[in-house]
Amino acid sequence: AYRASTSLDFPAIMGVSLLIALIFIFINLIVDVLYFVVDPRLRAT
Repeated sequence: AYRASTSLDFPAIMGVSLLIALIFIFINLIVDVLYFVVDPRLRAT
């Protein structure tokens, strides 16, 4: 990823950025689901 950014390889930079964004969204989804499972107060609403 570093070599792609220094040589301005835009498709590789966009691919790495997309991968990081997808991982971030997936982790946020998992945390939201786990928070709903762990906190019983959320089930009443």
